[in-house]
Amino acid sequence: MNPMRSNPMNLDRMIFEFNASVYATSLYILICSHLDEGERPTLEQARGVWNGTEESLVQAAHELIDLGILQPMNIPFDNNRPLYLNPRERWAWCKRPALVS
Repeated sequence: MNPMRSNPMNLDRMIFEFNASVYATSLYILICSHLDEGERPTLEQARGVWNGTEESLVQAAHELIDLGILQPMNIPFDNNRPLYLNPRERWAWCKRPALVS
């Protein structure tokens, strides 16, 4: 018998339609996986499994902040400060006016 998940999945599949960079999307997925495990994700945790450079990790975090996906943090980043995701309604693309054809 498989145990049922008690926590809802945090990953919003709309991230794949957002056209964010590969690094930003990867960091988003890492953050969601930590949330799904009941952890409070930090950049330090992400760094432990990050395959890119330190620069690409920080760049990904900045991009997620700019897109409204990740709540703003103090810069320079505190590596042990928990990261918080905004709900989809606060993502930047949801705030943009629709394009008129």
